[in-house]
Amino acid sequence: MCSRFTQTEIGPLLHRLLGPEATVPPPRYNIAPSQEAATIGPGPVLVRMRFGWPRRGHPGGRILNARAETVRERFRDALATRRAIVPADGFYEWSGAAGQRRPWLVRRRDRQPFPLAALWALPDPGAVPSFVLLTTQPNEVVARIHDRMPLVLPLEACPRWLDLADPDLPRGSLPPPSEEWEVVPVSRRVNRTDLDDPSLWVPDPETPTLF
Repeated sequence: MCSRFTQTEIGPLLHRLLGPEATVPPPRYNIAPSQEAATIGPGPVLVRMRFGWPRRGHPGGRILNARAETVRERFRDALATRRAIVPADGFYEWSGAAGQRRPWLVRRRDRQPFPLAALWALPDPGAVPSFVLLTTQPNEVVARIHDRMPLVLPLEACPRWLDLADPDLPRGSLPPPSEEWEVVPVSRRVNRTDLDDPSLWVPDPETPTLF
């Protein structure tokens, strides 16, 4: 499950998808469930949305991810009518036994931002829209710490995704090439959802090397 991600240097991607006049939001180092993030909706336009769909009958609970392999069956209406892109430049995963879990930042080796496939919903009239991230099988790098990863859209597929013109994209998606990605240790302080600054990327002294 992808439950945290970053939007620290997403300007190049916003300018590519929205044009050079696109407003770049302030950097975010720790976007957690229920928090707002920059997303791209049909148009394309920049939209603020909240991470996670509220769970009916579960106060405070949120649906964060939708599996690409089953999204047609479980989220058919959203897939057909309510798609979005979440610009990101990293996401977090955890490894280790309970009580000793360590956070890792997954990002491109070239540090470039990348588009994540998402679906959105409007929980209540007048409310801030909410989104879930699609997930898929991991590449070899991510597989060393987790069995899923967010669905990274090819840049050339972004217009078709937003225009609802590519119904087969989720089911046929492949993880991005392993050689383009890396996993780096970060501080356990990233576990705190109230912290959001560059110091979260400084690993704890005792953090081992993953590879």
